[in-house]
Amino acid sequence: MQNITIAQNDKGYLISIPITNSAGAVKDLTGYTVTLKAWKPETPTVFVFNAACTVSVPSNGIATYLLLAADTASGARYLAKCEMTQTGVIESTAEFSIVIPSAALYCTLSEVKAELGILTEDKDDYLYGMIESVKGLIDSYCGRSFNTVAETRYFDGTGDVLFIDDLVSIAGVGDGIWLDTGVRTYANAMAAIDYDLYPLNKTPKTRVELSPASHYCEFANGIKRGVKIVATWGFQATVPVDVRRAAIMWVTILETQRKAGYSNVVGSSETGQITIDRDPPSQVKKILDGGHFVKKRFF
Repeated sequence: MQNITIAQNDKGYLISIPITNSAGAVKDLTGYTVTLKAWKPETPTVFVFNAACTVSVPSNGIATYLLLAADTASGARYLAKCEMTQTGVIESTAEFSIVIPSAALYCTLSEVKAELGILTEDKDDYLYGMIESVKGLIDSYCGRSFNTVAETRYFDGTGDVLFIDDLVSIAGVGDGIWLDTGVRTYANAMAAIDYDLYPLNKTPKTRVELSPASHYCEFANGIKRGVKIVATWGFQATVPVDVRRAAIMWVTILETQRKAGYSNVVGSSETGQITIDRDPPSQVKKILDGGHFVKKRFF
């Protein structure tokens, strides 16, 4: 079975699934009910796709599935199969993959494939797995995520300076800072004039300070979980260009290492040898270190 790649949030078109028997010949689907089932590899008993397919011309062995909006709402990598049922007997195709590239990753399949010069789709599942892994490796090395999320977070109360997670802005509807008095009601809503976000003129913001015009003298000092902030969190509004470049480069290096049997030396004495650094490669470190993407660590 051929792997399928679908863009996130795509909907409304038919996925065409050719079904063959064990010898590779077209399967005549006359009298069969065909069901598409898909699951995440880590939860094989929970089906995220479990829907009937349409078979217009049974002798052609083609089953189609109408893609719904809910099917591609989030990026993921699924294993899948088609089940053919006739008079109570169930037959299944070989497993294949359905890849829905996530917008939360730091580079795309098309970017990586262009870098590697790959034109076919037979490696999409494998490459997507490497893109996922590289995102985690970059986050681990930098000590932060480069995705944004709008949510509520809580911090212990302090004096006139509050250190916070990476923050993009407190500008959305319902965003703001609330202080508690110890009863977890967060009744004291700070106005924008009460505080300043630092550093000025750039993101991420990493601390809040009381402004000279503030109506408060502290951030719920001494109160556990005394500050509630509703905001957009993250390094900046979009993934930085250099982080995207580092991600593409890291995936490309991993693929080069795979082709070399995961050796860090590629080439020969006749053609010349290139040493590829391992986790993280020196080229990637230069980009991440030079762009000040690595969070300072205090020990």
